[in-house]
Amino acid sequence: MDDAPSAKYSVLSAKCSVQSPKRQDTSAMCQDTSAKCITQVCNSRGVDMTSQAVPDWAQFFTDEQYRLFLQAVHDYFTEQQIECQVVDDKVVVSKDTAARLWNVNDDIELGLYNLAHDCNQQNTTKYKQNVYEYFDRVLQTITDMQSLDSVLHDFSQAEGYIGVRIYSHEYISSITDKALLTRELVSGLLETLVFDLPEAVRPIGAEEAWPWGRFSDELFDIGKTNISRNYSFTTEEVDVEGDMFYVLSAGHFFAANLVYELQKYERLAGDERSLAGDSEVSAGERITDLDDAPDPQPGALVGQYGSLIAFPTREISLIYPINDPSVMFVWVKLLQITRELYSEGPGSLSASVYHYRAGRLFEAGASKMKISGESAIIMNPLIQQLVAEMHEEEGQSE
Repeated sequence: MDDAPSAKYSVLSAKCSVQSPKRQDTSAMCQDTSAKCITQVCNSRGVDMTSQAVPDWAQFFTDEQYRLFLQAVHDYFTEQQIECQVVDDKVVVSKDTAARLWNVNDDIELGLYNLAHDCNQQNTTKYKQNVYEYFDRVLQTITDMQSLDSVLHDFSQAEGYIGVRIYSHEYISSITDKALLTRELVSGLLETLVFDLPEAVRPIGAEEAWPWGRFSDELFDIGKTNISRNYSFTTEEVDVEGDMFYVLSAGHFFAANLVYELQKYERLAGDERSLAGDSEVSAGERITDLDDAPDPQPGALVGQYGSLIAFPTREISLIYPINDPSVMFVWVKLLQITRELYSEGPGSLSASVYHYRAGRLFEAGASKMKISGESAIIMNPLIQQLVAEMHEEEGQSE
């Protein structure tokens, strides 16, 4: 399960920061709560909660930091009298315990990865407070979800909670083997239908949506509309070593949905080949028809040749409008920034960079090769083709 970090952190060289919300991402969490048992030291499948050895998934911790983090987790579940295990990067409550305590016929898995990332960004004296506040919210969330689940089978009740969230394919594959309602957005990223509940976000299972009797395209349209209406997608212009980027520090889990906002305003782009509708009306005039246009308007984010866009974490999106061949240098810079933010987390989404153009998204990541024993980034063919297109058009105009 992803956590909602409470710490502020900087984005790029700009002094943008985001105060993360006190909401929970229950994507990787089975729905259960409450309990009366004692914490159990893990069996051979798990990890001793008092162990000081830093596992591979938590290498950002020192030995002492990891010990303090794990001790805080141990103390919380001991005080709550919840029998559990730490298995890899999860706290697991067994199926038997879940059935006895919450009438749930499945294991409960509460992810530690993003919570650990959040703690790692703070002083060790804050670990216990972070861990306790986080799991307090988790347990309350599960209780609330149990109540909501009883009415979500009714489409008229569920419609307002439906959302669309973008996840990595790898992440979705890791959290469940159950059928979810997903569509491929671009290689490696999935549009996923979710319940956006008051204190939780979780994917919708195919069997949950079946009784509604609605086509999936309709459900995805409803989900996109709900998220667009309920969350802010205002960006901030940031100067990074002379190049102007737009940064969305969302403070919510749907930052990657900014791509849908761009699609809504695609006709505002300078590239007339991608414009739809009446060719007699200029892009500048068309904006007057959009009463809900945010500031800055997404049209400003789309250059003549589209935009580079990155989704390093669930709360951050980066955009660079493409208007000239300098994009080949900006692409390298954006790739480096994206990889750094992705590595730092929490809520890591994609370390790649994408090219947005004419309402479509194309992967524009990088590959590496050894040159004289040194690693070198190989320019993405898509970026090379784009620069060649610009030079060709420039030659034709002379």
